[in-house]
Amino acid sequence: MEKLMSIIVLLSLFLVPGYAQNGETPNPVPIVEPSPVKQQIAIRGVVKDINIGKDGANLLVEGNVEKDTLYDKASVHVNIHTIILKDNLKRLYSVSDIQVGDTVEVIFTNDPVAMIYPIRATAVSVRMISNNP
Repeated sequence: MEKLMSIIVLLSLFLVPGYAQNGETPNPVPIVEPSPVKQQIAIRGVVKDINIGKDGANLLVEGNVEKDTLYDKASVHVNIHTIILKDNLKRLYSVSDIQVGDTVEVIFTNDPVAMIYPIRATAVSVRMISNNP
């Protein structure tokens, strides 16, 4: 009887799903590296107004809804966590570098937005893509 049990145990090892033939147990969950998620440009447009306060600045940006943007008008809050860039340059800028008339691309944070018109949201990044001469 013991011999029969030993044979059953040995056979069951080879019949268990997921058991590799080389004796190693494969990883049951495949490891998949997360793909980088491109953040959506919320608005691309011209800065129409800038109000600087003690907790940051608010930019009124107006543009057109394009295939890669979501809004045509937005009140954009810029704070100390907002990254401000110019074109593809590697250096960071400050909100004081943005002027009325500049064209910008804005990406919002994942925080809730005020669903009013114009939409109000905090920017994770503002990229200046042109400046006044």
